[in-house]
Amino acid sequence: MRNIFAPITLAVGLSGIAAGPSFAQTARFDISELEAGCAGAASECQAVIVRMIQQLQADALAPEQLNTRLGMLASGIITAAQTSPGTSAVQRLAGALRAVAAASTDAAQTASIRSVAQEVARGNASRIDIITAFSASPA
Repeated sequence: MRNIFAPITLAVGLSGIAAGPSFAQTARFDISELEAGCAGAASECQAVIVRMIQQLQADALAPEQLNTRLGMLASGIITAAQTSPGTSAVQRLAGALRAVAAASTDAAQTASIRSVAQEVARGNASRIDIITAFSASPA
């Protein structure tokens, strides 16, 4: 089956990544923590994603760097949605994607993540290509 989301992910691909010392740092989030948090109550899932976004924002990164890290987080959320049993957990993960989209400062990235969040909410997470991150558009 053809992956209908490849054009979306490729359109906002890795074009925003630039070399620099801060890119050597790793993003400070744990996808297993996200999966565990979103397997339970909706409020717990929301708290986990808000904390992860706040940690990224607290790093005072340049907008391009923040958006690249948010793209990494979005990819991790999609991975969690692809492996999560149950509709309610997937719905919470779709909500987490919407929160990540809202935190992005890049309009193209925001639109792409929102579109993918809709597909996750529809139960189509397994059809989403996460090989390419949702990074920011070139400046």
